[in-house]
Amino acid sequence: MSVYNIVLAWLMAKSPCVVPIPGASKVSSIEDSVRAVDVKLSAEKVARIDDATKE
Repeated sequence: MSVYNIVLAWLMAKSPCVVPIPGASKVSSIEDSVRAVDVKLSAEKVARIDDATKE
C-alpha cells in the first residue's frame, strides 16, 4: 500500500459523490491507483487524516 493509495482511499471515503481522477503517464501508475479501492479506512482514520490536513 502506498501513500497515494491512502490519499485516494481517503478522498473516496469522504463522500460517494467524490470521484478522484488521478493522472498517470504509466500503466503501473494506473494499476497502483486501482489498488486504492482495496484500502478500507475506518471512520477514526478518516477523521485523523482530516485533522492532519487542517494543520
